[in-house]
Amino acid sequence: MKTCTICKKEKPLSEFHKSKALKSGYKGDCKLCVKARKQANRDKILEYSRKYYQENKSQCQEASRRWRKNNKKAKAKSTTEYYNNRRKTDDAFRILTNLRSRLYRAFKSASLNKEHSTKELLGCSSKELRTHIENQFIDGMSWDNYGEWHIDHIIPLSSGKTQEEINKLCHYTNLQPLWALDNLIKGNR
Repeated sequence: MKTCTICKKEKPLSEFHKSKALKSGYKGDCKLCVKARKQANRDKILEYSRKYYQENKSQCQEASRRWRKNNKKAKAKSTTEYYNNRRKTDDAFRILTNLRSRLYRAFKSASLNKEHSTKELLGCSSKELRTHIENQFIDGMSWDNYGEWHIDHIIPLSSGKTQEEINKLCHYTNLQPLWALDNLIKGNR
């Protein structure tokens, strides 16, 4: 047993970090106090950073702009890595990026501009969309094998000719999970 020099509580030695430099073989402050101190330091640094950014917003933004301009390859690489990693780990993000891409192509092929965000066009949040799709899963479908099945527009986007028609077809109630082969055979029918 050892008494922490910070919280003054007596705790077992397993609650202290080892230190070969000290005679007792253990540091004086317990692991919990060390963790709390590190978090307090992080909070101070974060608060300082926020305050500095607010006081020097234009200079920070300009420095960021300059860095992005002078490091286009590094920025592109880090952005690509971020998106690829997030697509692998976040199903909701992957679905939204796929839908965003599909909606962009639908509006472009109809020579129209996409005037609303994908979330506005869907009419629901990412979580609600995920639940809506999950409720329609058939045997064998899961988020783990997304790619073997697609998110299909029941009434194809290509059937819309005006902005309003395509906007209505983008609604989440027009989406269903469909096996990839069936979706490819269905085409735009």
